[in-house]
Amino acid sequence: MKQEFRDGIAKAIKRNGHDTTVDAVVQGIEAGKLVLYSSANSCLVAAYEDGPDGLEGYGIYVAGTLRELVAEVIPQAERDARKRGAVRIYQNGFKGYQRVLNKAGFRLKTVLMQKELVDV
Repeated sequence: MKQEFRDGIAKAIKRNGHDTTVDAVVQGIEAGKLVLYSSANSCLVAAYEDGPDGLEGYGIYVAGTLRELVAEVIPQAERDARKRGAVRIYQNGFKGYQRVLNKAGFRLKTVLMQKELVDV
């Protein structure tokens, strides 16, 4: 994993107050428990789990620019989620992300951003 991604994920872990390490996240990716989506300068770490009506994807950590995440990384994650048969995806974010993520089809759902994958 690129050092800039490791640094960004470390900041996201700290910002979210999670009790984990970058090494543990990397191990989760290597073990297939987490998924890394990336572009040249930005990345997203996600997980999948069964929800009440099907598979759901959760964006946990992001690093890089919001513009690149929305333009390149989130669409990549959405395509993969559809291939996996996910019925929806969620993205953790800050209140300020709402305006940008709404344009990408997400809607505020408590503290998570949710996008229904209705054609799955």
